[in-house]
Amino acid sequence: MNSSSARDSWRTPAWLYEALNREFGFDLDPCPYQPNWAAGTHQDGLELDWDGKRVFCNPPYSNIKPWVEKAFASAAFTVLLLPAWTDRDWFQILHERRAEIRYFRHRVNFIPPNGVKSSTNNCGSIVAIIRNSAHPKARNVSASDGCTKPTIHIS
Repeated sequence: MNSSSARDSWRTPAWLYEALNREFGFDLDPCPYQPNWAAGTHQDGLELDWDGKRVFCNPPYSNIKPWVEKAFASAAFTVLLLPAWTDRDWFQILHERRAEIRYFRHRVNFIPPNGVKSSTNNCGSIVAIIRNSAHPKARNVSASDGCTKPTIHIS
């Protein structure tokens, strides 16, 4: 496994996905965990129709920009879980196009490919929300759900 595929195979922690799903009610994940993904064998999430969907996307960190562009090009409500790399061109697209950006107080510990919980992450994370659909903004959730607005606070 090369370094980019190893980096791309880390899973979203269940508590984080569940908190976001309670708030937004996802019906599409174009980047599900597929440790042995191979072109031509597995479905490419960029080729799926996102229109009219409530999308959760934790894209491969080795190639984030196409996922950000797809979110803006689709008539979808999209929530992207991304590294807080504010110097990247895809982050500038999020900022310039006025995506709602939520920052984490602490680093998120993703689940590595071997499934053993990690206690380290080399960068912070953000949640970017792109509202390109007629879906309601969010469900009503309380701060006790672990996800607050505009910033997600993690103990």
